[in-house]
Amino acid sequence: MAENLFSDIEETHCHEETLRLESMALINADPELSRRLDIIQKAMALIFGYTIDHTSSSEEEATIQLLGVRLFNAAASGIKLALSGYYQTHSNRPGTSWRPATCSTISAPHPHNASHGSSQTEARAGGSLIQ
Repeated sequence: MAENLFSDIEETHCHEETLRLESMALINADPELSRRLDIIQKAMALIFGYTIDHTSSSEEEATIQLLGVRLFNAAASGIKLALSGYYQTHSNRPGTSWRPATCSTISAPHPHNASHGSSQTEARAGGSLIQ
């Protein structure tokens, strides 16, 4: 019984990883999206350099560094959430429909692929926008 205690959380994570792979494939296929993600990555590297690698020489600098850490964490979280399917779409456009995806589309084997959660679990995990 304890083995299935967190099955909804595991299924959600599995679905997020499926969406992340799909998102990265779409970004890699689009030069403009690739350029934008590269700019974000470089900006994060710059923030990281000034907040983690830099030794502050005053209390004001230390405060700015703490703000930089928060900015870096927010950017990293935003990217993670966006790539995992947590974003707003224009799903009310004519000709689009929503359906939940399953973890069976992930190419790498996953220990929880054998027993999928209920359709409610899949709906909570997110879904794919199908044209």
